[in-house]
Amino acid sequence: MNADLAPDAAAARNADHERLIRRLMTAARRTARGSDPEAIHDTRVAVRRAEAALDLYRDALAPRRRRRARRALAGLRDALGAARECQVSAALLTERLPALGATEHAAAAELVRRLTRRRRRLERDAARSCRRRVIARTARRLRRAFASLPSLEGEAWLDSARARAAARLERARSALAQPFEGAGDEGMHRARIAVKRARYALELLNVVEPVRDSGPLEELKTLQERLGAIHDLAMVHERVTRRARKIASAGAELAGGLRDLAARLEAEAADFGRKLKVMLARSTRIRTLGVIDSGARPSRTA
Repeated sequence: MNADLAPDAAAARNADHERLIRRLMTAARRTARGSDPEAIHDTRVAVRRAEAALDLYRDALAPRRRRRARRALAGLRDALGAARECQVSAALLTERLPALGATEHAAAAELVRRLTRRRRRLERDAARSCRRRVIARTARRLRRAFASLPSLEGEAWLDSARARAAARLERARSALAQPFEGAGDEGMHRARIAVKRARYALELLNVVEPVRDSGPLEELKTLQERLGAIHDLAMVHERVTRRARKIASAGAELAGGLRDLAARLEAEAADFGRKLKVMLARSTRIRTLGVIDSGARPSRTA
């Protein structure tokens, strides 16, 4: 293992779990107030990190408590998903408005106005989903689930956590080794999710068993960000294409502008994809993570 066990691994783990819960509660309160545009994103990240902790230690957690906590987190994450997607789409289009020609600009601006109206409605729904009692119940379920860990003897919980982190990293490697057909390719979506889960699992394990070299973790973070950027562009591309089809008969000029915009977004996503392939082709550091002794190099992409 390329790591050193923390002096009191169980205490470090428990403190980290409490930090996860508090971050979730703080972000959810910001979402409930509705005045912070990044609150929904931060709440979803906090939810996913808490889910990652439940996954990492699932073999050591009381099954019923873990399931109840997981259901609460999944419900909260799903309730915020549409609002976050709308925020991202509106922001990406708004950023690109200055570079667009007149027809594309008019079409994009019209779509941004529609998205902005929808975003405001979804943000209000998101705020209601983060009511105090809902978040308090989610926090209670998380604490009850995590409280079942200290009763275990020895470091069996740590052995199972290592095994699950190793499995998450291996899934990420496998997903990254597959050929990607394009920005909307299902394989790329699976790779994004797998990399995110591997990163979160390894960061959680790093709390109790710190790695000496943080480079591979940083590389996972960069991969996640690049895959996320491609995903966001693919999502906006789908919205633009769908809107172009819908107004094709009623607004030919706007529909044409949207089709031009869709082509621009597709090209931008393809450029991100090429850069991702270069990064994967040069990647060696992910293999050096101490939690894994060996594994397939995630460098073969079409």
